[in-house]
Amino acid sequence: MPPEKITARLNELLPYDIHILKTEKCSDRFHARHQAVARSYVYAISRRRSAFGKPYAWWIKEPLSVVAMQEAAAVLHGFHDFSSFGATSPDEKSTQVNILHLEVSENEDMIYVHIVGSHFLWMMVRRIVGVLVHAGKGKLTAREINDFLVRYSERPSQLSAPPAGLYLHRVFYPWEELDFRF
Repeated sequence: MPPEKITARLNELLPYDIHILKTEKCSDRFHARHQAVARSYVYAISRRRSAFGKPYAWWIKEPLSVVAMQEAAAVLHGFHDFSSFGATSPDEKSTQVNILHLEVSENEDMIYVHIVGSHFLWMMVRRIVGVLVHAGKGKLTAREINDFLVRYSERPSQLSAPPAGLYLHRVFYPWEELDFRF
């Protein structure tokens, strides 16, 4: 079956909240997880309540400083030990992760956290977002966040963002250019 037909058929069968953009032929030895070189996630935060948006974004009532969130995000950029940000998983061989891109942006009543990394530990993105939100509320400093990278802490697990608002945006493979736009 041609890839275009597979795309159309899958989109007919999948639930409305999943959409396949493109399918391609690949080698029989291709492994979607192990051959990926980076993953991109977007997390949506709403500054106002929305009956229709509740399952799709984290509504935060308190004021958030996007500037403070951006400063906190800068601390997490790069190659670090993210053991404080991951839930234990027997599949994880290393807690060393390279964050290639971490951006906090706003558009009207929405704040978006876009993160691209070599890979992610279980719960890592939601814990990073929770930590950034607490920084935006003025409850965490960049120095305290840096300490989470230097020595293990349970604190990020206590600040996890809810699942509503988290989206796998893209998976990158060796033959693709890393494009950080979302």
